[in-house]
Amino acid sequence: MGGPGRTTDAPAGRGRGVGEFVRPARLPSAVPSFVGRVVESEWLERAAGSAAGVVLVGGLAGIGKSTLALHWAHRAIDRFPDGQLYVALRGSDTARPAVESADALRGMLAALGVPASRMPDGLDALTGMYRTLLARRRVLVVLDDAAGTGQLSPLLPTGPGCLALVTSRHALPGLVASGARPLRLATPPAEEAHALLAGRLGAERVAAEPRAADEIVARCGRLPLALATVAARAADRRDFPLAAVAGELREAHGSLDALAATREAFQGSYRLLAPDSARLLRLLPRHEGPDITPAGVAALAGLPVRRARLLLGVLADAHLLTEPAPGRYTLHDLVRVFATERAAAEGRPRGR
Repeated sequence: MGGPGRTTDAPAGRGRGVGEFVRPARLPSAVPSFVGRVVESEWLERAAGSAAGVVLVGGLAGIGKSTLALHWAHRAIDRFPDGQLYVALRGSDTARPAVESADALRGMLAALGVPASRMPDGLDALTGMYRTLLARRRVLVVLDDAAGTGQLSPLLPTGPGCLALVTSRHALPGLVASGARPLRLATPPAEEAHALLAGRLGAERVAAEPRAADEIVARCGRLPLALATVAARAADRRDFPLAAVAGELREAHGSLDALAATREAFQGSYRLLAPDSARLLRLLPRHEGPDITPAGVAALAGLPVRRARLLLGVLADAHLLTEPAPGRYTLHDLVRVFATERAAAEGRPRGR
């Protein structure tokens, strides 16, 4: 008889002594005050019900990719009766290197019941055992903050009953080309941003100071991470009026001093840029229009239009720019502030 979390019907590979299959339950806790993202959650429901084996949730740092993924994963537990695996891949971590694929596989195999004495050597062997164990299972695999397709590929289950839910700050076109279904998160509308504040601070407190709440939402650029940071500060100072919190943001206007976690998140994306892409990001705040084209960037940066178009694509793939219409790119307000800070810190790059 199998104990709790174990199953006695042997999966493929048990006969080779890999150990008794353990039903994993490795999801971190979801945010209890999650609100909004109804359309995106419904999209994930449809994707999970289709033949897609991989779903990629992408978007700007701080946009709420991991929060949405974990919220949906907890709701979908019953769809995956053989368990849930989770790996934080640290693809944009500024303090620690990205997780090696082999290390991630060893951790998942251990969670599936493979003893250390049976753990194979080499990435190919680890991948083979992992996929064999999941071949006839229904397991949800959440791969959070992926660095790239190379890191991800060995971690993707190939069994028809499994779903890999991936989050990344990168577009990962190779993964999409191989069949992954992409979901790119946009900045939530003002109503959702207000609901996030209300969910964390209480509806009465937010309703009592609507103008201050409006200013907080606007100065946070409706970015969920920035709003969560400010809400945490306000929750810790329950005697402070929201107007005082809004005042702190107002005084810091033009910097991210009041939004240190957001700055750190953007820094994680920025440090992965090649020097020419990073230079262009530092230049873009000089353009004051609502959007910019490759021709405009070429004039701003002193580049051929073809090169400007390529670098804009790189920044868009890193989700530091958005492309709301073909060939027209926009910069989130807080990314603009971050880029201005980097230009001041590193020396303003020369443009045309």
